[in-house]
Amino acid sequence: MSLLALPAPPKGADDSKVLLGLGGYPHLKRVEIAGRSLHKRVRNAARGRSLSMESVGDDAKVAAKLQEEAILDKYRKSIKGKQFLQLTMYQQLGLTDVMFDATPEQIKKAYHRVLIEHHPDKTLKDEDDPNYLAVQKAFHTLTDAQKKRAYDSQCEFDEWIPLGTEKIKTDDGKGTVDFYALYGPVFERNARFSEVKPVPLLGDDSTPLDDVTAFYNFWFQFDSWRDFTHNAEHDVDSAEHRDEKRFLMKKNEAAAKKLKKKEYARLATLVDRAKANDPRLRRVKQAAKDKKESEKRAKEAAAQAIIDAAKKAEADAAAAKAAAEEAEKASK
Repeated sequence: MSLLALPAPPKGADDSKVLLGLGGYPHLKRVEIAGRSLHKRVRNAARGRSLSMESVGDDAKVAAKLQEEAILDKYRKSIKGKQFLQLTMYQQLGLTDVMFDATPEQIKKAYHRVLIEHHPDKTLKDEDDPNYLAVQKAFHTLTDAQKKRAYDSQCEFDEWIPLGTEKIKTDDGKGTVDFYALYGPVFERNARFSEVKPVPLLGDDSTPLDDVTAFYNFWFQFDSWRDFTHNAEHDVDSAEHRDEKRFLMKKNEAAAKKLKKKEYARLATLVDRAKANDPRLRRVKQAAKDKKESEKRAKEAAAQAIIDAAKKAEADAAAAKAAAEEAEKASK
């Protein structure tokens, strides 16, 4: 049995002061190293990982956990006091920072994160809780490429376009509306549906004319991926047999095509109105008009000069003839 020897008390120490108290007689206790900490230490040693490396790994885990808590806290605040079912699917999953650009991996990670927040085990609600079901629906919709495209096509999109009658500012100081501030954001908003990337920007007053021409050519041939099947009138899944399902699908497709045609008409109107009011194209048009008028005036002046020259020649000839006749009379 091993005993621990204590040193002698220091000189001048108060004998009545307790320096050390033992809860009983000294005894021998056998201690074996074991447990998770030991296994972790042995495993890391076998892998050549030092204690400092182990500490760094633990710090990283703590940092990741804190970051995850911060994300969840931000999510809770974003939905607090709001009608959850009225939020977009991106808001329901806490993807407002990326919205339509969310990747499948981001959607999956966000889903597993917020699902816990709405799970019946935590909320103490039934499994048919609308919020809980909404989160699942959002996940299944946004992880299906076709369904996501259909949802994105109608989610929080402003279809408004300028009327075309706005008083656009001109070089002579007339008008009050800035063309680029009015039309630029509208084109950028609609560019999200383009199948072709990148989408050219409207530019500004200093944009080269070739780029301006290319911009309008692009939009006149705009290829939109916008899908109008998300809010289909007929629920295909409710069909009782194959023929009914096929019939409902055709009805939905016909309605979607009609909306697609309307969409292209809206875009064509936007491009026409922008082109008609574009200050850069107006300058080109005015310059061409001025050149044409200048050439017309020059042509008219040249024609008039010929007429005037002919008249002068005729008058000069008549005067010369009259002078000759007078001279002839005088000589007689």
